[in-house]
Amino acid sequence: MKKIFLSVFLVLSLNAQNLEIDNIRTDLYSKSGTNVLKKVEISLEFDGNNLKENENKLIDAVNTVISGFFYEDIFTEIGKNNFKKTLEKFLDKKYKIKLDDIYIISLSGVEKFDLE
Repeated sequence: MKKIFLSVFLVLSLNAQNLEIDNIRTDLYSKSGTNVLKKVEISLEFDGNNLKENENKLIDAVNTVISGFFYEDIFTEIGKNNFKKTLEKFLDKKYKIKLDDIYIISLSGVEKFDLE
């Protein structure tokens, strides 16, 4: 029984991938005034299957979902958890990508974007 469990666990873990997407920069509306935009930079790590083949879809989904959040809300614990849940549902509904987990590696406000 233990051998069966270990072999199934090994097969499942070999199929899982993780993909890190670094330094996505975007503008978010702020609650501090009318039409005030503030810049954020976020890095994420995804756990799931077939992630490398779907990297562009993941980036598109991050940009689409994060734009629905206010600058101040995305920095709270509740905001981060809501962002991850919404992103996971969006990826499943639009692209049929099922994730095991999403990790926010870094999230910060940015004073100026470097034009490279």
